[in-house]
Amino acid sequence: MKSLKIAGFIAALLFISYLVYRAVFYDYVKPDEIGVWMVNGGNNGIADYKSYQGTFPVDFNPLTRAFKLPAQPWTIDMVPNDNQYRTYYSQQKGEWRADPQITFKVDRMQAPLVCFRNNSMLYDNSKESKEKFLESVGRHMLIPIVHDVLVEVVGTRSDSILMSNTYFYQKMIEDSVRVRLKRVGYELETFVSNLNPPQTIIDKNRAKNESEAAALTAKADVIKAEAEAKVKIATAKADAEAMLVTEKANAQVYALRQQSLSSYVIQQEWIAKWDGKLPTYWTGDQTFPMFNFKQ
Repeated sequence: MKSLKIAGFIAALLFISYLVYRAVFYDYVKPDEIGVWMVNGGNNGIADYKSYQGTFPVDFNPLTRAFKLPAQPWTIDMVPNDNQYRTYYSQQKGEWRADPQITFKVDRMQAPLVCFRNNSMLYDNSKESKEKFLESVGRHMLIPIVHDVLVEVVGTRSDSILMSNTYFYQKMIEDSVRVRLKRVGYELETFVSNLNPPQTIIDKNRAKNESEAAALTAKADVIKAEAEAKVKIATAKADAEAMLVTEKANAQVYALRQQSLSSYVIQQEWIAKWDGKLPTYWTGDQTFPMFNFKQ
């Protein structure tokens, strides 16, 4: 009888302990988390996983599990080991360099798929563990996907095609990465390929641009010189025409004054200016001259 009481006490203790365990580790899904509920130990594949929000149900089946995935975006270093970039070869063996930047997060709709694929990595629900989970997923799953896309896009095209449509192919790389991440349960937040052409092409284009710039500068100098010469010619021509107009005006004024003068007017002016003194000397024919000689 006593042994039965002891067994009952132990069973009750275990039951209470299990309830406490459930309360601690299977409580509820926080706003910054994505919840997934797994039943039957996942023996039936992804069918045993489903998304869950709010408080997890209490289940006494030890094969039942609750997963909490981080909902925040996560940024990973696409070029580890302090390298500046990775090299991808075109059809012509041109060395295209890239240092992709990628930010991703778990797709809520596909969270069951993520848990199904990464069950063994999700036993610890601590914040640090969840961040390590995203870092591990990024390092071992997503980085290879990005690099594979870059190899496929760059490696199947020539340098000239890539140079003439760089924006188009960068967008193609981003769209392809987005689709492939979606297939494995992740959502691409931001992506920058940072794809750069070979240094030989950069140097060649720089030299071409400098040559064209020099030619344009020389042409601009010629146009400026021609314009300045035209301005000088126009100014000189305008000055000459102005002088000619002035001379013509003076000539017209002089002619009008000459026409307005008569011998009578001249005599009247002389009389008006005479001081009343007779000339001291007379001419032989006794004429009265129109001038006076001073003594």
